[in-house]
Amino acid sequence: MHLILKQSRFFVAALALLGSLSTAQQPDPAIQQIRAVFAKIDKNHPLWPHYSAAWENLPGGQARRMERWTADDDSALQKVKTVDFDDHGSIDKEYYLEGDRVVFAVVRSEMTAMLPKAPTKVREHRYYYNQGQLIRLQGKTAEFAPGKKTDMSAAKNVELALTDPDVAPEGVYLEHLGEVQVVNSLLNRMDPEAEGGTPEPSPAPPSVAQGQNWRVIHETGSPDVRYALAWGYDHPVDWEQFKQEDGTFAGDPDDQQIANYVVNVRTGAVLGRTGSAHFGDRSSYNHLSISSSWGSDPLFLAAISNAKWNTLTASVHQIIRNGDKERLSPSLELLEPAKSAVLAHLKQQGHPALKKFTEDQFTWTLHDVRFNPQEMGTAISIGVIGQVPKNDDEHASFDAAAEIVLNSAVGGQAPKLGKVLSVYLTNP
Repeated sequence: MHLILKQSRFFVAALALLGSLSTAQQPDPAIQQIRAVFAKIDKNHPLWPHYSAAWENLPGGQARRMERWTADDDSALQKVKTVDFDDHGSIDKEYYLEGDRVVFAVVRSEMTAMLPKAPTKVREHRYYYNQGQLIRLQGKTAEFAPGKKTDMSAAKNVELALTDPDVAPEGVYLEHLGEVQVVNSLLNRMDPEAEGGTPEPSPAPPSVAQGQNWRVIHETGSPDVRYALAWGYDHPVDWEQFKQEDGTFAGDPDDQQIANYVVNVRTGAVLGRTGSAHFGDRSSYNHLSISSSWGSDPLFLAAISNAKWNTLTASVHQIIRNGDKERLSPSLELLEPAKSAVLAHLKQQGHPALKKFTEDQFTWTLHDVRFNPQEMGTAISIGVIGQVPKNDDEHASFDAAAEIVLNSAVGGQAPKLGKVLSVYLTNP
């Protein structure tokens, strides 16, 4: 835990942008008030009490850092920051609060596709809130060559529609406020009187590991430690009958009544069912395993269930928030679209694997699913292994990656896949 006294260069630039207005478009009083609050917070927060916590080695190779600065006077001003990052890049979110309301938010993403000499794509969006209502939305994007600094000062902000579904979905204010509340809940558990005056966080946020009819599957939690995959039944059960010698719980892998769910581990609420049927607390049992990948803004998740040679189920869902209510969208099946994208690429390239073997000889395994924010939405990156089991021929297996546009769930439907952006072999 540490005290940060350096002011963010990014937000010094943001302050300059907030202060520059053309005479042709004078701000309304609400915008002026937001600017004044932002300026005061940005100027003074480096001297305020500061708390931070970090989590590494989260599912999907992700990491997360949370920070908070709170004014030590009667102004009730606060700045909250979260950073999520993985091998593809990072998403930074900064929230500026007056009292218990978010008045201004900046969301910045930096993403680099895992391709040779791939550029870094940067997106920034600014949200102006008045009494919990979005009254102004700005955005800008830029692309930087490998090795170049991702300085966005030369990029110009563009006014965006307040109803833009990609960056301002219904309930975006409640989503931002909810994230602030999560950060504050976690950091409030620190002890400000700890030895040396350095607060220390609790090792993990409060959570529920078991309900009447479900138990959390290890290593499947979301980066904010709010959601997880769970296994169980559609009726209450006596868990003692499933207890194993190592203290974990597991059912019969052939039990057709076992179901998998997405649960909110803070509240214990079940959001909905996935298409998988993993049967125990542990995420892996010999050759049977389940893994989760999580995206944010919008909140996507992928649940991948694998056997030794192939993927059993692969589904993508979106968590839909409406005020304090949450639900899981219907599932988007991922295996066949990913397989088709890779096969089309192999055929186009005339790959020798398809000359020596027929398509039905291959088994297919998905792995390393990632959600990558793009300039106009989200893309899903999928690792795809094709192999002819128990065959030592050099062309009997290959590993590929496909990146496909992923569209948000609309009107109670499942998320939908769009254009295939790229396919490449990782072991050509």
